[in-house]
Amino acid sequence: MTFGLQCDEAASRAILDRAAAGGVTFLDTADVYPLGGGLETVGRTEEIVGRWLEGRRHDFVVATKCVGAMSARPWDRGASRKHILDAIEGSLRRLRTDYVDLYQLHHFDPATPLAAGRYQDRYWHEREFETVEALRPLAAEAGVSLARLAIAWVLAEPGVTSPIVGASRPEQLDDVLPATEKLIDAALKARLDEMTREYRWGDDPR
Repeated sequence: MTFGLQCDEAASRAILDRAAAGGVTFLDTADVYPLGGGLETVGRTEEIVGRWLEGRRHDFVVATKCVGAMSARPWDRGASRKHILDAIEGSLRRLRTDYVDLYQLHHFDPATPLAAGRYQDRYWHEREFETVEALRPLAAEAGVSLARLAIAWVLAEPGVTSPIVGASRPEQLDDVLPATEKLIDAALKARLDEMTREYRWGDDPR
């Protein structure tokens, strides 16, 4: 989501090269990326990924998303059947592939009812920020960064097949990729599980 705005194409390709060298095989993007851009930048990230993927498409699992506005036209956004079909065609063209492995709705579309909540409404609260601060000492005790601890913790959960990792500089991957080599021990996982137990209760009003 940083490719094409926070990162120019050269930096984006360097990040992808570093990720591939580190064993990453799952690429997750979206049609509206880069994050923080506007209608004039939508699609740039997929275009960069598509150019990088040429000649090695079958070496990677590729995921992308739709729902966000791709133009000022009112039908060029949302989770309607028309927009989803238009959006996947656009993504396939930009990614220079004839298929994606996983296609996702990026967020809730109020005009197309779904049982969901928005990301910021769900997660951006003082409780969440306080939990992050409480986790910092555990990362320091384990001798790793908070980011690496988070990835190692996710990987230690049997129900999780893959964590999602983003970067705006290649060297950021150097910190998190080693999390795949040394998982956290059972005692630390238990402490992390306990400190975040309430989050797994869910918040679906149903």
